[in-house]
Amino acid sequence: MFMYKKIILLVLAFLFYCHIPTPVAANSLDPANMQANLCIGGISLGSSLSYVKQIYGTPTKISHFTENGSEVISYDYNNLFLVTTYVTPTGNTWVNYVQCKESNLSTPNGIKVGMSLKKAQQLFKNMLQPVSIYEASVLPPGYSYYYYCDGAFEFRLSIDEGIIHSIELIYTE
Repeated sequence: MFMYKKIILLVLAFLFYCHIPTPVAANSLDPANMQANLCIGGISLGSSLSYVKQIYGTPTKISHFTENGSEVISYDYNNLFLVTTYVTPTGNTWVNYVQCKESNLSTPNGIKVGMSLKKAQQLFKNMLQPVSIYEASVLPPGYSYYYYCDGAFEFRLSIDEGIIHSIELIYTE
């Protein structure tokens, strides 16, 4: 029972941090607090599927597949918000990928679909880099891509005519 209370407290602390941006976390994007900004619509890398379902309800589509020998579950919400998770050997899940095409959701620092790349660059302190032509060749065509990667986590924007089309959070390790 103690462990359950501890987990609840950790989740509540995380929700508070992710949903109520502080001036430092929300507006400062130095590498020391970058991971705190890898959250969109209240979902961050490492969240559980049960948490995703608590926030967004039943997905419109659920997919199961295997990737690199691990079971993966994907929750798709009207093709506007997609979350994939790895399933641990004990049956727990943790979010390793989020894609958002919904303009009503944003990151803690205010980046959202429909915003200009120029404004996102200002919010991101010009740390977003264009994706190389080689890397872009494996991404869906028709967009240009900008990203920030700290080695373990990647934040990627797909851009169409200077406007953000989608936001992706990716666990890269």
